[in-house]
Amino acid sequence: MNTPNIPKTRKQPTEEILHGVTLRDDYRWLEDVALPEVQSWMDAQTERTDKFHKASTQYSQWHDRVAAYMNIDREGLPTVRGKKQFFTRQQYNQDFSVLYVREGDRGKERVLLDLNKADHTNGDSILEAWDPSYDGTLLAYSVSEGGAEIAYLHVINTDTGEDVEPIIPNAHSVCWNDAGTGFYYARGPKPGSVDDNDIRMNTKLYFHAIGGPYENDQMIFGEDRPSDDMLWVSRTEGAPYAVLSVRQEWSRNDLYLIDTETHAVTPFVTGIDASFDALPLKDTVLIWTNHNANNGTLLLLDVDMIHEGVKAARVVVPESDANLQWFWVTKSRILVKYTEDISDIVRVFDFKGNEKGTLPSPELAAIGLSTSTASDVLYMAVQTPVSPTVTYEANAVTLKCKEIRTVESPHSASEYEAYIEWCVAKDGTRLPALIAHKKGIVRDGSTPTLLYGYGGFAVSESAHYLGANMAWLEAGGVFVDAVIRGGGEYGDAWHRAGILENKQVSFDDFIAHAEHLIEEGITSKEHLGIYGGSNGGLLVGAVATQRPELYKAVMSQVPLLDMVHFDSLLIASRWKNEYGDPAKKSDFERILTWSPYHAIRSGVNYPAFYITTAENDTRVHPMHALKMTAKLQSVRTANPILLWVERGTGHTSAMRRTKAIESISRRMSFFGSQLELQPMSD
Repeated sequence: MNTPNIPKTRKQPTEEILHGVTLRDDYRWLEDVALPEVQSWMDAQTERTDKFHKASTQYSQWHDRVAAYMNIDREGLPTVRGKKQFFTRQQYNQDFSVLYVREGDRGKERVLLDLNKADHTNGDSILEAWDPSYDGTLLAYSVSEGGAEIAYLHVINTDTGEDVEPIIPNAHSVCWNDAGTGFYYARGPKPGSVDDNDIRMNTKLYFHAIGGPYENDQMIFGEDRPSDDMLWVSRTEGAPYAVLSVRQEWSRNDLYLIDTETHAVTPFVTGIDASFDALPLKDTVLIWTNHNANNGTLLLLDVDMIHEGVKAARVVVPESDANLQWFWVTKSRILVKYTEDISDIVRVFDFKGNEKGTLPSPELAAIGLSTSTASDVLYMAVQTPVSPTVTYEANAVTLKCKEIRTVESPHSASEYEAYIEWCVAKDGTRLPALIAHKKGIVRDGSTPTLLYGYGGFAVSESAHYLGANMAWLEAGGVFVDAVIRGGGEYGDAWHRAGILENKQVSFDDFIAHAEHLIEEGITSKEHLGIYGGSNGGLLVGAVATQRPELYKAVMSQVPLLDMVHFDSLLIASRWKNEYGDPAKKSDFERILTWSPYHAIRSGVNYPAFYITTAENDTRVHPMHALKMTAKLQSVRTANPILLWVERGTGHTSAMRRTKAIESISRRMSFFGSQLELQPMSD
């Protein structure tokens, strides 16, 4: 397929000396995305990419198949508050999920919020979060505009659906008191009052009393605190306390106990190089931590011992060989989700730590729960890679489950298989990958294959339903989800083995997966495509510049790529504990060895590249994608180098469904054209 001509890109050489190293950059001017010239250049690049898709019949065909998998009815797990159940549902013809309320399991449903009808902004409005009061009479919800992740907090009456409070800007993390007369929440600077780089900084914790202006809300925490505090507050019904988590780094945080009557704040976990999550109960605090427990453990701390800190806590669920990922609480049980080689399993304990059994689930599954401390009834959502969500009502004591809902899918799961396959890393470490495809494929190296990876911030891959990627499988392709170090699949040590001075290990692990797929005949270099987003966009950018001959096509979505300057814009300064600090000579020298933007060389035939960014990205600045595109196009590789700038959206994949279908269809069209896979016709 012929690729449209590359738009003219001006070179404006700049030089800077960092730690004695002279760096030349022809495209620093692209960092100022507000410039009309940069806006015009982005439009020209996106128009070129659009022409690339329209020149092929593949895009419309892929669009039809992707739409078939995404235009299905979905319903979230219910949240039970008082006698009411709150849940979201998205019907096949709706762009956004609709928030409903009903009385009990079978009561009449009412719509509380429908963003398909409400026009909150000129772009997309995303329902970021929602939380009902414990009696179910009020509901707080936050909406972000245009994907910018700057949330506006609303409070409505759940009987009338009417607003009862003025909108609170740049607010998140709501935590109600039992009476429903107020809530704790985190709030940052008012949009427009600070520079875009600072909008998610200087966050404070407040208490809002229903009926009063938010400007008069009492500040509970945040005075004279570091500007990069990330705050999250939580509690359970009936607990006289709330727990505040304060994080400056992604791998460690502090915890504070808040007395909900006096608002007094007491620190009980501070200065420990580990991660903690906690839920306050009636007179204890249940704590998850990886402190001295690589795979995680659960502790109970008596509130009357809170001043002694976490050292006074007792182990209620000890560390095991499986990775303890999360926990929930019911009236009389603790439910613990473990990950074993990507697959989830939920084990049930009493509050003395006695194991009572396991919730039934498939061998390879992703599991989510919704619980309440007022009851032992819970709701469970179960997926497999080739089967969409099945929802169950379950009992934490009897462990009995009753299926209540199944998402219909346009394919038969029996025609496909998903399994774990292992490869060996450069240093001998065994690495698992999830592999999915139609049954009966022949390992002759001819199968178009998509290899996905992330490998950072302790994020764990899971056996979730592949969704729109099923369109790739039905066409005869293979999908592979690579587990690499830097993720969280095997605990804290696995994460730390792929960050900072070990960041190259993540890249080496991903390369090992690619080599394994080729060696085992699953695919070949000519039929292998790789993709990832955010940190995963960095991952594929790094491995494609280090081993360009190994891949046919690369898609790097909302990526970090100029790692010498990654910390200079937006909130990326918070990620130095993951990548290192370019202001430090040793870190700079290490980062420079793998920074994708700085690795590009003339005379190298790079694989086809498709780079995406988002206009309203508040996490990763678009400059990474823009500069990488310009530099790759300048070296005149034989393969297409494409850029797509998504307007009206932000960093995350949260966008209206029609736009998401278009985005995924472009990905399929790109890989289909490069890897020679034709979509299945209707």
